[in-house]
Amino acid sequence: MSGQGDRKAYLKWGLVALIQLGLVATTLAERIRVHMTGEEVILAMRPVDPRDLLRGDYVVVTLEIERVSADLLAPGEELARGDTVYVSLERDGEGIARATGISKARPEGATLAIRGRVSARPGGEEISIAYDLDAFYIQEGKGEILENSDREKMRLVVALTEAGISAPLRITLDGKTLVEESAF
Repeated sequence: MSGQGDRKAYLKWGLVALIQLGLVATTLAERIRVHMTGEEVILAMRPVDPRDLLRGDYVVVTLEIERVSADLLAPGEELARGDTVYVSLERDGEGIARATGISKARPEGATLAIRGRVSARPGGEEISIAYDLDAFYIQEGKGEILENSDREKMRLVVALTEAGISAPLRITLDGKTLVEESAF
């Protein structure tokens, strides 16, 4: 009798473990899908290089498109903090993607649009938008490369899907890779 009870307990714990692994695998699979199918887009940034004792070296990324002119908001739309938005992007002469519009729905026909979330209550001249691209983890000890580089010329290269989902790929300086994303 106790053998059957032990098997049931093992099955229950095994099922719990499989569910947890499935949740982790789902998140990882989505990230891999974005990396594999997303279009590479270059974004202007201003990095800060901190260190976290538990997580290692990482770069806090502040993107130029995190503060977008309220003039770019689609006519008739109003935004509130927490709203999902799509920022239309166009590449400039240097290949850097710049914001050209903001709307609650993904613009039809837009070649590039990145999905974000309004992070501050809009109402002024600028709208603050978060893209979940604010931390870029790097190998321990590689932070010095970023500290000793011209921060104004650094760019974040992301993979961007048609649905507007983005994931960081690498940080570049003058087109040369400084560090690559090391989350896998």
